[in-house]
This record gives sequence, structure tokens and C-alpha cells, in this order.
Amino acid sequence: MTTNMMTTNILSYMCKANSLLQQQHEYFHHLAQLNPDLLRVATSGLEKRGPALFTASNVHAPEPVDGHTKGEIGHFHLLDSDDDSGCVPDGSGHVTLSLEDAKEVIAKGWGQRHMMSGRLGAKIVGKGFVLVYAPQDKEELEVMKRIFKAGAAYMASGREIKV
Repeated sequence: MTTNMMTTNILSYMCKANSLLQQQHEYFHHLAQLNPDLLRVATSGLEKRGPALFTASNVHAPEPVDGHTKGEIGHFHLLDSDDDSGCVPDGSGHVTLSLEDAKEVIAKGWGQRHMMSGRLGAKIVGKGFVLVYAPQDKEELEVMKRIFKAGAAYMASGREIKV
């Protein structure tokens, strides 16, 4: 494979990942628009950049960690591009789920437990805080959307989340 072909393949993958990432971010805004009394989008307090999905200020999550995350339900990870492509090749994210949902995500290979999740003295993240792997295609993106919707419902104390 020539260098030009390899560069083209890498940029194609990165732009595909960027398209999925854009759809992820649009989903956060979609959820917040349909559920303004329950959800909002703001800059992640955990990542310190990029959008995150939060509970509305009047909604109190079941997690005792809610005060530390200020209602942050989840966020996606951003990586800076090393070239002029403008593409961002990451799409993994963190989300707080019920313990039952977190177990399912891990069992089905969609993500893994965060290293600080459930640790004594770890007051920043809840017991159901998981890393969700970046989707590679539209089907996996739909799975990720369902995972973040479940996180939103959990953090909104079981209230129904419209999609």
C-alpha cells in the first residue's frame, strides 16, 4: 500500500468517526430539546471540554455523587486532530448507569467499568460509571444512544425520557 493510499484510508476512517461523533453530539441536544424539564447540555465538568448531557438543575439524581458531578450524566471524549483534516477520531464516552444497566453494558462487550467506579473514597463518579466504547457504525451508534438514554433515565430518578 502506498503512503497516499494509507493516508487516504486513515482520513476516511477519521472522517467516518467524526460523522458518528457529530451524530452523538446531536443526540445529546435532541434529548435535551425533547426533555427540557429533565435534561440540558453543557460543557463537561469531568472532561473540562466538549459537550455533556446533564440533568436539569431541578432534577436530583439517585447517585450520592450527584453533587460532585453537578448532574453530569455522560460525555463523549474528544481528541485534537494532528493534521488539517478537522476530524476528531474518538467517540468513546463515560456515562453513569444503574448497576443493572452497567452490568449489561459490560457483559455485552459495549464498555468497561471505570477504574474509580465503586471504589471506597472515590466520590467523583458513581458505582455505575462506565466507559462506553466508540461506535464503529450506525448499528453501534444506536446501541450507544440507548445506553445514554438509560443513563439519562437513571440520573433523572427513573423518569421517562422522550426520544
